[in-house]
Parts: sequence; C-alpha cells; structure tokens
Amino acid sequence: MRHTALLLVLLLGSFAENLRAQWYGAVYRPPGVQYRVLPQTHFELIYQVGRESEARELAALLEAYYDSVRAFVGVQHAFRVPVILSDYQDVGNGFVSALPYRQEITVSRLRGLRVAPSVYSWPHAVAPHELVHAAHAEVNAGMGIGWGLRLLGPDWSRLLNLWAPAGFAEGVAVYYESQIPGGAGRLRFPFFTMEFRAAMAARRPWRLAQLLEAPAYTWPFDRHYNGGGHLVQYLFGQGRADFLWRTTRWFHRMPLLGFGAALWYGTRQVPWELGQHFRQEVQAQVAAALARRAPFTEMQVVRSERGLIIRRPYWLDARTLVAYVRGYQERPGYYRFDVESGRMKRVRTFDAPEDVRYALTPDRQALLVARYVPDPLLSGRLTAEVYRLELNGRVQRLTHGGRVYAPVMAPDGSVWALQNQGFYNQWVRITPSGQIEPVMAMDRVFFLQLAPDPWGRQVAVLLHYWGRQGIFRAQRDAEGRLRLQPWLAFRTGAIYDLSWSADGRWLLFTADPDSVPNIYALEVETGRVLRLTNVPFGALEAALSPDSRWLAFIHYRHERYELVRMPFQPERAVEVPADWLAPIELAPAVATTQSDGVQASATHPYRAWRYLWRPRLVYMLWAPPEVRNDRFGDGLSWAVGLGLEGADPLQRWSYRLHSFYRQGYLWGSLWLAYGGWPFRPGLFLYDLPSSALVRLYDPQRRRSVVRRVGRERRGVALSATLPVLLESNIYTSWLLLTLQSRYEYERFFWHTRPGQPTLADDARTTLEPIVTLAYRLQQNWRDLMPNQGLSWTTRMLWDLSRTDFPLRATYWSSLYGYVPILARYNVGIRLEAGLLWQNRGAIYDLTRFLPRGWDDIFLDRGLFGRLGILTLVPLKFVDNGFVLLPLYIEALYLYGFAEAVRPFRGARAFDKEGQPVKNIGALGGGLGAQFRIFSHLRLDLRVGMSYRVSDRRWRRVWR
Repeated sequence: MRHTALLLVLLLGSFAENLRAQWYGAVYRPPGVQYRVLPQTHFELIYQVGRESEARELAALLEAYYDSVRAFVGVQHAFRVPVILSDYQDVGNGFVSALPYRQEITVSRLRGLRVAPSVYSWPHAVAPHELVHAAHAEVNAGMGIGWGLRLLGPDWSRLLNLWAPAGFAEGVAVYYESQIPGGAGRLRFPFFTMEFRAAMAARRPWRLAQLLEAPAYTWPFDRHYNGGGHLVQYLFGQGRADFLWRTTRWFHRMPLLGFGAALWYGTRQVPWELGQHFRQEVQAQVAAALARRAPFTEMQVVRSERGLIIRRPYWLDARTLVAYVRGYQERPGYYRFDVESGRMKRVRTFDAPEDVRYALTPDRQALLVARYVPDPLLSGRLTAEVYRLELNGRVQRLTHGGRVYAPVMAPDGSVWALQNQGFYNQWVRITPSGQIEPVMAMDRVFFLQLAPDPWGRQVAVLLHYWGRQGIFRAQRDAEGRLRLQPWLAFRTGAIYDLSWSADGRWLLFTADPDSVPNIYALEVETGRVLRLTNVPFGALEAALSPDSRWLAFIHYRHERYELVRMPFQPERAVEVPADWLAPIELAPAVATTQSDGVQASATHPYRAWRYLWRPRLVYMLWAPPEVRNDRFGDGLSWAVGLGLEGADPLQRWSYRLHSFYRQGYLWGSLWLAYGGWPFRPGLFLYDLPSSALVRLYDPQRRRSVVRRVGRERRGVALSATLPVLLESNIYTSWLLLTLQSRYEYERFFWHTRPGQPTLADDARTTLEPIVTLAYRLQQNWRDLMPNQGLSWTTRMLWDLSRTDFPLRATYWSSLYGYVPILARYNVGIRLEAGLLWQNRGAIYDLTRFLPRGWDDIFLDRGLFGRLGILTLVPLKFVDNGFVLLPLYIEALYLYGFAEAVRPFRGARAFDKEGQPVKNIGALGGGLGAQFRIFSHLRLDLRVGMSYRVSDRRWRRVWR
C-alpha cells in the first residue's frame, strides 16, 4: 500500500521532502539465518540454509510452469525472477513484490480452508499462483506510461502492472491455478465457491466493483480472490480469451484513466453492463442449483449475527457449548453458548491459527489451544505454540519454540500436536517439561487433525496426501508402535474435520463428495457412512452432545458462520453408496516434476553487494511553489531534480540518492539503511531547503512579528530504530525506540531573494530520542480506531553544541487513552493529554499539538499543556465503489472533538500579528470518509467546523 501510494504521487507529479521516505526499506531477518543461491534458467532461488531440497523442488515447479504462465499472461519477452524461500515462521504465505522485484515464499504451508485439498502439495499451490503475479508484473505493452517508467527502472513498470485492482490480479492467478492438475484449484474448492454462491444468492449480491476490490470492513475479507476468480472464469467462458491481454496492456499504457477504462477496452463491454450480465447469469445458476437440491435440512439457530464468525463447537454439557469466535464487534476468543437462549459469554480473549484446530480435554474442564507467538524483535516471525486454557480463564503455556499446533490430549495423558517440518509436518508428543518428541512423520504427508477415540484404543487421523484428503486409523502394533491404516475417503471430494461421539460409536466429519460441504457420520462398528445434513451452501465442524441427542455444527450463510443445532437421528439419514468411497493408499514415493537440470545446479553463498552496484529506480523529482494560507508568507519556489534508489532482494541494504534544483541552488541527499541488526541503523547525508516561521523585529512597527523565511540544513545524521513487541494476543503492546543524532549547519535567508545575504547561520550537534509505547491496544474488525488501551509518545531534542545561537531543548509528550464504553457499536472514544516544553519556538511542527482551527498560532518558549477528546461514530460501512470512476468508499463516519492548549509558567503564544494569545480552545465536529482512489491509495478525509471558544469564531478544518 505504501509503495502504491508513492507511485500515485510520482504519476501526479508531486514531490514530498520527507527526509527518510524511500521506496526500498531495509528488512531485518533472524540472527544466524543464512541464505544461499540456487541459479536457474529463469529464476534465482535464494533459500534459507538447511532447505536446499525444498528449494530444488520449488525451482523445478517454477521452471515447469514458466512457459505456460508466460503464454497465459501474454508476456512476449523472457524474464528472470529472484525467489526467496524462508523457514523462520509458521504462517504460510507467498507474495510477489515489485520493490524490489521478487517472489517470497515461506516453507510452512498455508493452513485452514484456504488451500484446495486437490492440490498435490504446498509448493504446487503457491508456485503457479505467485508465478502468474510475477508474469503480470512483466507485461510491457510498448509506447505509453508503463513504457516510459520502464526506461527509468523496470521496477516502476512492474509496480504499475501490479497496481491493478486486487480482484483482477488475484482473480487471474486463481483462474490459472484452477486449470492445472495439482494446482491450488480454488475455483473447484467447495469451501471457496461456497462463499461466492451465498453472496450471489443474497438480497444484495456482490457488484462488479466489489468483485474487483478488496473489502476493508466486510466478511469475507478474501472477497477479491473469490469474486475476481469467478469473474475471470466467466469472461473466459464467454469466449473472450483475449480480454486478459487487452486489459493488461491498456492499463499498462494509460493507467491514469482508471482500471474501468482498461476493462472496457479488454472485454469490449461497458463495465456496468458486464456486471449486470455476470450477476444475472450467476444468480440464475445458483437459484437452479438450490432448487435441484431442495428441500434443505431444518435446524435451530443458536447464535447468528452479521459478521459473526463462530468456529469448532464442543459440548461442555447438555446445554452449553464452547466455540471460537470473531466478529465485527466481538473480541476474538473462546466463548460459552447457552443453546436455549443463544447467550454468549467470553471464557478468554485469545488468538488462534487460521485453521482454528483445538481440543476439549476428556474431563471437559480445559481446552488445548494454539496460537502464533510473535518474535519480540523480528516483525513477521510467528511461531506456533500450544497452551492449556482452563474454562475459568487461566492459561498455561506448554511449549516454547515448538512450532506446534492442533493439540489434542493423548490417551496416556500427554499432549499430541502437529509440528511444521519443511513443506509438510509431523506428528509429535509434548512432554510435561515442554520438550518435543517425534511420533510419526511420512514422506509427502501433511497431517491435518488427530482425534483419539473416547476409550483410547485408536486414533482417527485426518491427513492430506498428493491431492487427496481422508481418514486413517492409527493403532499400536505388537511392539507398541503406532501404525497407520487407510480407513475412509471419497473418490471425489475431501474430508475436513473429525469429532467423536461420547460413546465412541460415531465418528462425525465434514465432506464434500457432491461439491457442497455437509455433515457425515461413520458408524464405527458397521462401517456405514451416513449423510446427516443437506444445506444450501455449507455445514462443517459437527459436535454430538454427551447424550447423543443433539448435533451442533457451523452453518454458513452470507457474511456469517452461525452456530446451529438439530436432533441427531441417524435412522432418518441417507446412507452413502459404497462406490462413493475409496480409501487413500500411501505410495512409497511420488515424483513431482522433471528436475534433472535443477539437481545439477551448483549453489553459492548470498552476497548482497552483487545486487547493489546498479540502481533499480531512476525518477524525476519536482515540486510546485509552496503557497501558504496562514498569512505568514509564501514558501519556496519550484523544484526539479533526479532520484536514484537500489536494494538487494533480501533488502539487507538499501540506498536512496536525491539531487534537485530549487531557489537558485543545487540540493541533495543520500540515505543508506542496513537491515542486519535489530536496531535498524541508517546514515543520512543531506543539504536540503525548507521554510520556517521565525520571530523578527520589525523596526517600522517597533515590535516583533512572525514571518516565513527560507532555511538551509546541511549535515550528517545517524539513526537507529528498535521495535520491540511486548504482547500480541488480541491485545497488543509494543515499544518503539528511535535515536537520531546529527551534525548540522543551518542557514536562514529570505527565500524570495536567494541572492541576498544570509540572515543568520549556525552549526550544531543534536541528539533526538523518540519513545513510543502502546499498552494493550485492541481493535475489532469494524472499529475505526482502537477501543481499548493506551498509547504514549514522547520525543526530546537537545543541542549538544552550537556556534552562534543559544542551545535548543524541547520535550513533547502525548498520551492517548481509548475508552471501550460504546465498543459494542464500534464507536471510538479517545482521551488525549499532552505536554510541550521548549526553550524557543519553531523547533517542531506543532500542527498536531494545537487544537483544530488554531493552526495560525505560534508557540514560543515555555511549558504548554493539552487536553482533548475525540469521538468517531460509524454511519455506514459502504465497502463499495465504482469501476469507471477509480473511487472505492470504505466507510462514512461522524467525528466530534473538544481540545484545549494552555500556557504555563510564563509561556507565550502569538497570533499572526504578533499579539499574545492565552486561551486556546476549540470544539466541533464533522464528517469523515475512508476511501481508496486508484484501488490502492487509502485516504481518510475529514471535513468539519471548529468553534474557537476564546474569540468566538468558526473555522473550517480538514483534520
């Protein structure tokens, strides 16, 4: 998002003199993690040491799909992509970045209902999908804006191509992956299509703009994958095979006309007509399918709300369920449910992995749960750990650095879990001391769930193997070792979750042999398989009550996973025909693809300097004259110049060089950043102009006045930033320490007369520490700001030495407290307090310290206090936009404020005429809108009125 915003700034011809803003940042990776390079014909695999076999397998797949993807996207030239393969976190992911151009893939697999079970393996899922994005970035249509940007730097052109709406980019990749055997195949994945069918059958189906844009506040948050994939499938099905080629090339040439114009040209159809025809055809197909499958199972809804996501219920007793919950207004965690009233009571606020696999202990007094634990110093490193959560809310951590999840109580009283191991995982045992002991690992097997029966005689094991997903039975042999035997699987379709009845007679599971997820039951003694439900879109995660009278499960409706129940009546269920079933056989080995050339490739150590000698970006810099509306005088004149930037693929090093002409002089800066240490050091050399407010003596008026003058700052600066994550489990606490030191020469001049003598100059050595502390911040899906917690920022600046002027010193501290009084309605309330002390004025820009409507006040030396309150009240979560007009509206809201700043101990404030001001207070409010333009540049615009209490004036405000 930040890179896209900067691209828009570039295309619109603006220039921001932010001394530290740059396109390439330095990325800190774990200490001790080393990388090697596996060169290939079209790829350069940069892999974490210890994962060479995975790198070779991924390289083979990428080379195998390269020609097919290139032809599909229509890239006419050969291209080469760096691919980074990392194994220091447990959250599966893959992405393509244009800045710098690379693919980055985690060894750990993406879990939950997000990867189709028909995929052969995690690399088969991620490699083709991300390769489509990489090829999309390489589109070059010839003469146009994209062609011009490519001359300045290929990364510009790549970023422009990936600047298309997220639904289009992801839709193209989802469509491609669904056309190849062993691909992710999400368009053939019932849990993926379930959300789309439910949305199109709803009272307000998704419109074209919603198919193409990522939602901000509306479930499902991967709507753009789903809607975009189905839209692309529809267009190819209409015989418009060239729409992809035409759309991407038009957008590459003329992006400023918006993506709607490119889609119009590509499909040869006006967007609103395209959206209408698509919606009508899909609605007719969904209605016909629902009519064929009716009548549907009757059920009692226990709890259902828009945006409420309930997962994996377990019975605590005949009337109480426990389940995991997220929601628009709900804090994520484990909740109790009364099945008669539907009342919900929180057990514990707690995070969970994306598959939400946890287990109830046999005594029904505790839950074995998992969550991702972040590294305190390494942003993005998440390690899966197991906990015991008592139903009274107490928590005990069972592992440290275990990389384990999906825990369950073993028959001997220990804990079993699954542990990441390369592209796959293994079955492990957690000892009472927290040690991890292997139980079972198999080649190319990914374990999904372990479910011991109530008597401890056998374990139902749900696993994925080479495009099939089914149940195995684990029992101990004569030597006491666990052995797997095939038990139950469908010829087509997959099984997703398991649960036992209290008496061990029934094994319940979710399956989709007819392309709709429903609840099934296996009678263990007889082997009969019964289908218990027939629902419109999807049912999953069944749980049978202790007395086997009631079946609780999760039922999907548009924008919600609701908790329902129904009588358990197996005698009325439909028996599954035997020819639907075919257990999975585990073959000794499976070949992935031809990889002789890959196996023969030699590797070498990764060296960052090999990528840094050549700039990745070259761009023009220019800025219009500064025109100020505060009546203190205009700012600087036109600026024009050139910028160069570069970075290595791992972003250990990055640099930025700027040079521009302004106000009759040549200015410039060099920024160098290093990501090899936790405190992120940076070096900054600069000679830059700006404007500043100063107090001058006017001999004609015989008094001091405030005027804007030019200021040159030339020097060298060193910076170090250390982010520390203190807590991240729904509530977030973090600390950000920044230290900046600089030696700087400063010169003031009349900026409208650059040839005139200097007004004043000075040289100084400065130290500036900045500390930001966040304590237990929490924000739900539809909160416009945190609903709880504290945020404190303080910054200090000291001049250690100066040549001519007095030493400067200032202290600025701000404290925000978030009050959860109306959090149930997503209303945000923030209490504010601040303190400012300075020994002279114009050290910091104090716009954020001053009350709204008092921006024309100059704060001189002294001590100032600030109090305030800000309230945000949502009006509408729109999450919709336009296609031809590149505007997407996320939310509309009202805001109100009351703020006051008071001078203490002789501190002085002046208006633009130099008159002292004592009472600085304002209250007011207005309307706010969160929206995106050009799909990715997110803006929060507020317009309102501020009433200045002391002089009784109204002022329009924009913040």
